[in-house]
Amino acid sequence: MKLHLYTESLALTLAAIASAITEITTIAAAQKPAQAPVGKIVASIPFDPKVDGFEFANWGNERDDRRDLSAGDLIRMFGTKAVYKSPGTTPANCVVKASARGWMNENLEAMNGGHCEGMAVACLRMKNAEPLKGRRDDRRKSRH
Repeated sequence: MKLHLYTESLALTLAAIASAITEITTIAAAQKPAQAPVGKIVASIPFDPKVDGFEFANWGNERDDRRDLSAGDLIRMFGTKAVYKSPGTTPANCVVKASARGWMNENLEAMNGGHCEGMAVACLRMKNAEPLKGRRDDRRKSRH
């Protein structure tokens, strides 16, 4: 009987302590000011993905991805002459060349598993007006 009372008393004491700790932690968290970031920024680039990035996010094959790559993106990568069959003032009123449309469709298909980091590199290179260099596969005929 004494052991049962001791166990019950101990359990109640531990519960009271746990409750007090929770109460103290809650009060302390409510009174604690937000901590300012510490440290020194050692590298930064003026790149805003919403402004300088492509018009698509990185995801797999969960949805229809036909809108992931636009004629506007192709113009940024290859220039107007490589993309448009007929002249116009905007992507909406120009006819895209079959070769550009084929390249776009081929790459949309390749992106079914997710968009690779190469696209991020391409965005940064275009922002910095650097050429998009790459290895050419001589076994394959270029469409452009």
